[in-house]
Amino acid sequence: MRIYPREYMYAAGKDARLDADFDAAPETGKVRQGKTALFFKTGFKWYAVPFEKVERIFRRVDMVYGKLCCGGRTYDVQLLALVLADGRELEIHIGEDMSTQAEALYSAIQAAQPQLLYGKPE
Repeated sequence: MRIYPREYMYAAGKDARLDADFDAAPETGKVRQGKTALFFKTGFKWYAVPFEKVERIFRRVDMVYGKLCCGGRTYDVQLLALVLADGRELEIHIGEDMSTQAEALYSAIQAAQPQLLYGKPE
């Protein structure tokens, strides 16, 4: 289970500018890319991480094998990893079997936020 800092918890009605950014943000799986923040949902809660607090972004893909009654199946779980300016890393779940949508989201973030670093650190 992933635990996210409470400081990034998003609740509608507290900040009108952030609410407008959330409403206008396109949705990809459990993630919405706004102009000033990256919104993501986990459980019943939404979180908003301002891009100004993000230092690096990269994608991860976890291959998970699920054993079912009539056999099994491999799922690819698409994740977005954010390395924050204070050194913490947040791993955001985008969705399962959404590789083309996850690639499009990653490319859209790169185009909209060119000041950030992308890819895994060396």
